Amino acid sequence: MNDKIEITEEPKADNKVKAHFKRNGKVYIAVGVGLAVGVLATVAYQRGIITTSHLGNVVQDTTTGKIFASQKRAAQQLRVPQSQISQHLNGQLEDVKGHVFTKLGRALPVPD
Repeated sequence: MNDKIEITEEPKADNKVKAHFKRNGKVYIAVGVGLAVGVLATVAYQRGIITTSHLGNVVQDTTTGKIFASQKRAAQQLRVPQSQISQHLNGQLEDVKGHVFTKLGRALPVPD
């Protein structure tokens, strides 16, 4: 009978930890980056640097030159549904009651 018993040593604890981090390092990095972005976004939101809502588009009636703080206000002035202003700006309507609009940009919150 030639039975051999092989005895292996249990890996040391520090080797287990190193092996664990080697296998899972990318997960730890991803979680860390995610947490950092979350914290930064929370601070920016609390300080009013970013907002969660779209405040609307500033639009200009190029027919009259009048500038409106939002598409909604332009629609109210012309007494038309807001969707008509949106459809016009998206190229689906040629004009809105003879008025031609152009989008100047997104509205920004007014600081306190």
